[in-house]
Amino acid sequence: MASGLMRATAGSPGCREIFVVTGLPVEYYGRDKSKSEDQVRSVAGHLGLKLGGVKVIPQPFGSFYDHILNMDGAPNLTQKLRLVGVVDIGQHTTDYILIQNLKDNLERASGSMTGGVYGIIDAVRRDLISRYDRDNIIIAEAEDCVIRHRPIKIKGKDTEVSDIVQSHIRSSAQSILGEIKSRWAHEGEPDLVLLTGGGGILLRGHMQGLSHATQVLEGAQIANARGYYKYGMVALKSVA
Repeated sequence: MASGLMRATAGSPGCREIFVVTGLPVEYYGRDKSKSEDQVRSVAGHLGLKLGGVKVIPQPFGSFYDHILNMDGAPNLTQKLRLVGVVDIGQHTTDYILIQNLKDNLERASGSMTGGVYGIIDAVRRDLISRYDRDNIIIAEAEDCVIRHRPIKIKGKDTEVSDIVQSHIRSSAQSILGEIKSRWAHEGEPDLVLLTGGGGILLRGHMQGLSHATQVLEGAQIANARGYYKYGMVALKSVA
């Protein structure tokens, strides 16, 4: 955090005050929000930075704000949406939220679950070890198969394993879909579902069952961070 704040202010030597927006996974938000805000204040104070404000939000809200705001924090949405779902599939966890009328987080329909890109990669790795009787396959090899669609070398020959990879991607997607659909069942079908995080790109072909309108955010890996920035611009305008 200290490194990030120092780099963020390095280009503005005359900066007298900073405003920080960051996020927490949905399941940690209620428990750790105040602790995280205190940590930001502590680090800013240690660096001698004047903190104009700090806001911690549920992580997937970053992607929501990325979608509905432009880089100046102004609204960037033309259609009327009653329910918007955000599914943030990360490295180890998947967070999901359901937002009503572009402002209200339906906590009963939001949550976190274990499972993300790393789980798929590791499942593929273990499956390949078993199928091809290899002593070991390292994570980097399995990652090449899953993320970069490359074959794996077995007994000196490149072996195509896309069917195995797709099997584990489908299995992970079904688990995620099952939990989210059960939590959203009583709210009606979302008008739009945004897929974000690196896993949103990887699983997009299997997540259409959440809504008739499901889309992957552009630059999904950093959509939360962009959204934090845009939300910060809104906050700055409100105190200006």
